[in-house]
Amino acid sequence: MNKSKHLIEVIYKAFFVLFFCFIFSPVLVLIIFSFNVDKYPTLPWKGFTLQWYKSLLSNSLIIEPLSNSIIVGISITLICLIIGFIGANHIIRLKKRKQDIALSFSFLPALFPTLLLGITFISYLSLLSIKQGILPIIIFQSVYLAPIAIGLIYYSLRKVDSSLEQTCYDLGGNIFTYIFKILIPLIKWNLVGIGLLIFTFSWDEFMISWFVSGFNQTISIKVWTMLKTAISPEINALGTIIVLFSVGLLITAFILINKKVKKDVIA
Repeated sequence: MNKSKHLIEVIYKAFFVLFFCFIFSPVLVLIIFSFNVDKYPTLPWKGFTLQWYKSLLSNSLIIEPLSNSIIVGISITLICLIIGFIGANHIIRLKKRKQDIALSFSFLPALFPTLLLGITFISYLSLLSIKQGILPIIIFQSVYLAPIAIGLIYYSLRKVDSSLEQTCYDLGGNIFTYIFKILIPLIKWNLVGIGLLIFTFSWDEFMISWFVSGFNQTISIKVWTMLKTAISPEINALGTIIVLFSVGLLITAFILINKKVKKDVIA
């Protein structure tokens, strides 16, 4: 019996190792060939170089999409945190059944395919005669990502002792005292983690941005354009930077989101 159980565990571990190798092998190939001397991603390996990164950093066509992505990401992060905090605070004050219903409805936009949302958003712009650009990207990505912020902030608020609010009122405080001096300081690292996660999603989002951006490219659209127009080793270098940056943000975000909340905020 023990031998069978051990064999099953070994099979499970081997399966997961092979699965993750299969998933991440293209990313590993991308990173490896970004340092290859040869212009084309072919074997055998021709030698190590950093010239594609130097060429990428000196490429003025990359600067504008990069700046656009940073502006969009920061704007969406702030908007989603504000909407998410207000929405989560409202939901957590409801009865349990109503909380479940409200959370289900709040997640609806995030459940729709981004292709369908992109088509819907471009139709909405045409209906309102609004020009494509950075502002529509910020608005519609916020619509898509705000539900994620609401859900994550809601689960962060559940870590907070519900009696703290009444204690704050008993000590002479008000709702603003509770929110800004107690609640936000308690979950501040969770909020930072959620903000980093939203920024990462915005940074990598392509479909919605492509439909509503017009001539204002983000970094994800720029990568797609480079792949469509020409094969360049700079794409490998840019892809490597984006992957490593996104993975770093995701790891940091998950660590902060799962950070425990202190219990002794009121002395």
